[in-house]
Amino acid sequence: MKHPSNIPLFATSQESLTVSHFMHHGLETCPPDMSIKSVIGLLSQKNIGSILVEDNGEIEGIWTRTDLLRLDVSKPEVLQAPIAMVMNTPVWRVHKDELVSSATYLFHKKHIHHLLVVDCDERPVGVLAQSDLVNAKASEHFLEGVAIRELLSGHLHFIDAHADLNEVLAMMAEKDVDALVVRKEDELGIVSMRDLLKCFALLENYDDLTVKDIASWPLISVSHDQSLSYVRHFMMERKFHHIGVEDDDGTLLDLISFSELLHRIEENFHYQTSISIKEKEQRVLEAETLYRDLLSMSMHGVLIYQNDRIAYANHEVYNLLGYQECDLMEKSLLDLVPETEREAFALRLREMEHHHPAYIEQKLLCHDNRRVSVELSHKPITYHAEPAHLVVMNDLSFRHETERFQMLTRSVFDNAGEGILVTDARNRFVLVNRKFEDITGYDFKDVAGKDPSMLSSGKQAENFYREMWASLNATGTWQGEIWNRKKDGTIYPEWLTINAVKNKTGEVMHYVGLMNDLSQQKATEQEINRLSFYDILTGLPNVSLFKNRLQQSIKKSSRESQKVALLIVDIARFKMFNDAVGYEYGDQLLKAVAQRLNQLLDSEDSVARLGADNFLILMEDIQNKNETAEFAEQLIEAFLEPFSIDGQDHVLDVKIGIALSSLDGDEALDLMKSADEALFEAKKLPHSGYAFHSSELTTTTSEYFFYEKALRQGIENKELITYFQPQICLKANRVIGAEALVRWLHPEMGVVPPSKFIGISESTGLIIPLGREILAQACRHWQAWQKQGFELERISVNVSTIQLMHQDFVSSVAEVLAETGINPAVLELEVTESFLLQNEQQGIEVLYALKELGVALSMDDFGTGFSSLSYLKKLPLDQLKIDQSFVQSLPDDAEDLAIVEAIIAVGKAVGVEVIAEGVETELQAKFLHDKGCLLAQGFGFSRPLPPEEFLGWCRSFNQMD
Repeated sequence: MKHPSNIPLFATSQESLTVSHFMHHGLETCPPDMSIKSVIGLLSQKNIGSILVEDNGEIEGIWTRTDLLRLDVSKPEVLQAPIAMVMNTPVWRVHKDELVSSATYLFHKKHIHHLLVVDCDERPVGVLAQSDLVNAKASEHFLEGVAIRELLSGHLHFIDAHADLNEVLAMMAEKDVDALVVRKEDELGIVSMRDLLKCFALLENYDDLTVKDIASWPLISVSHDQSLSYVRHFMMERKFHHIGVEDDDGTLLDLISFSELLHRIEENFHYQTSISIKEKEQRVLEAETLYRDLLSMSMHGVLIYQNDRIAYANHEVYNLLGYQECDLMEKSLLDLVPETEREAFALRLREMEHHHPAYIEQKLLCHDNRRVSVELSHKPITYHAEPAHLVVMNDLSFRHETERFQMLTRSVFDNAGEGILVTDARNRFVLVNRKFEDITGYDFKDVAGKDPSMLSSGKQAENFYREMWASLNATGTWQGEIWNRKKDGTIYPEWLTINAVKNKTGEVMHYVGLMNDLSQQKATEQEINRLSFYDILTGLPNVSLFKNRLQQSIKKSSRESQKVALLIVDIARFKMFNDAVGYEYGDQLLKAVAQRLNQLLDSEDSVARLGADNFLILMEDIQNKNETAEFAEQLIEAFLEPFSIDGQDHVLDVKIGIALSSLDGDEALDLMKSADEALFEAKKLPHSGYAFHSSELTTTTSEYFFYEKALRQGIENKELITYFQPQICLKANRVIGAEALVRWLHPEMGVVPPSKFIGISESTGLIIPLGREILAQACRHWQAWQKQGFELERISVNVSTIQLMHQDFVSSVAEVLAETGINPAVLELEVTESFLLQNEQQGIEVLYALKELGVALSMDDFGTGFSSLSYLKKLPLDQLKIDQSFVQSLPDDAEDLAIVEAIIAVGKAVGVEVIAEGVETELQAKFLHDKGCLLAQGFGFSRPLPPEEFLGWCRSFNQMD
């Protein structure tokens, strides 16, 4: 059907030549997991040609109508797939202030139809489509001289009206077109990609549809002699995206699309006029860019107000009001004014329209509904050939804050804990605060205009004041203790600090004095001196007195070839007692302990209180350390007798550290240090006991056998359990695995740290049954979580060198897999880099044997050894774990940063995934993600959790998005 040629052409106005004037402002986005069908629905509903795929605030891809051609819609499940599987990436970008010629170049060069438009900060602000340029091109003088026949390109393809939709898609894809002519007997119609999109968006079942059901009838055509200008306006008026072209006899020659119009316009328009236009564009853009740059550097907010709308705003306006550019542009100033004030402000705006110069103080609404006070001034200007107002916006918050600060300063001045006095350059009172009045008894009216010498007590000589002023004049400051007289005549000590306040030329303007009454301090010092040698609570000598006594005893024993013994006695779990019964009863207990210690000593020996629950005992005339050991045992036995406090009996454990003069130190401080070190060793004992300084072997051996015995019992009693630390996929922000970590819950000692028993378990061989138990626990917990509907991709278990080198280790792993029924691929065993370096050949054989079981292998603490890339390629590894020592200082430490980047690169080179341990901050996690390390664990996500807490934590974490 040929359209008549008498349709009037649209008038075109002169348009700006930057991208921002052609683009669609705002973004139409969808998440990457949205189904293709839902996306098609959005395109059809909103009548748009493309949609951006956004993930965590980042534009990851784009999908357009023409991408539908690449889908096999004969399979219904295809449309249910996530859009991320078919989106185009990367998304090409263009700056909003670039010339449209740059956008045209990208369209042709990249063979694309849409560009993402970004601002100067690289933030997405809109989309530019090819059709936007066609719709806006001001090229009528050129289009009038070109006939439509020059665009014929052989895109005419027919399809039978009874063909199904799959045939339509297949032909479009084969012919690389987005529209077909539909033949139904003697009538012609058209079916386009838009028709298919609408069908797929609205219908669930389209198997019974044929092309005639969705085609447009009849096909509208124009004569091949019509000008491009006519055809363009005709298509725009009818909102056609395709049109037929007929010859003089009415024979259909071709189908022409809007995009083909664009190609023709761009190929000719820019070839013939690009030089003059670009020169003009460049001059305009350079000038506008210069002005915008100048305005963006302004410390004041600047906006252009035109036709009751904001036409331009600089960065300071956005910063002040908190708006994004797309939210602020085209707003009325009235939209930024609180509703209750709009009527008054509208009157001021009308005055502004009459160019009445004014300064307006007004509260504006920020994007987050905060209110900010500003001062608005304006100047009429011409902007883009139309009248406008240049509005300058000054933030009054600083002025108001200054006023508030002055009030605050006065409040601080009046309520300061120190007396403050201010004098002028002639040293006359001009200001004092309340504390000054409290200290001296003088009101300000008593001292105003007078010299501070009126406070002098007469206790300091004239020379004292001469030296004070000499220092003040030389350095601008003086401080020291001085005696002054109050209004009632009382003489008191005070600490006085004086500072000279000078102007820019160095001339003294004021003197400021800060004064503290030292009367109470002096009284306290006297009391302290009185009590400085004895403990107030127990009445025992304190450390100072004891130290002098100890030093004298050491010198005496040295002359007489004797020894002295120093014992530090610690009351075990005293804090727990205090918390349980209260400090009052704790003080009674300390008094009773002091009394019992005194009863144990001979007349020549002495006892003192060292601290809260520590006591010092000095034994003189010691022949050998057996005497001291016997006394220590007597002391321990004496403490087996209960202490009766408020009718309750309490038996105390004591730990004793012992040091002997001549062996462990010949100075009091050295001997006390040695005894304290010995006490540290004694505290490791499970019950009351003592340790001599330099007796590490005895103490360590006792501790070793104690923990070995306890560990054997612990393994038998199932005291060692598995905790789990989540492993996070940084990209998806979901829990994908967990590392199993052993914890020992002893019935008496509580939680025993791994550092206490792992080494013992390895040296005694207990690591073999312990390791098997932890492996089995981890697998069983994984199975239990799976039954509850929560399935981890992996469960990681550390294995030591002792386990790996054990002849039955591989078979032991196989047994656990069989017993628990867990999928071997789920289990990941972590081996250390040092194991492989120390046992290269045998270690590689063990790893390959484990790999045959189907388990995954990870190299723990990677980077702490010296593995080479060629060596790693020999190993059947699935994962490298970055040691936490390299992660802790990221991203500030350049050396660690380089190491981490290198490890990630190594992982990529050998084809294994990389995980980082010890991640504690969001900044570290983001840095690792940006560098390509997509897995992480650490306290920044979660501490190791008991099994009963782990599942709940994971579900909560996975639901946070």
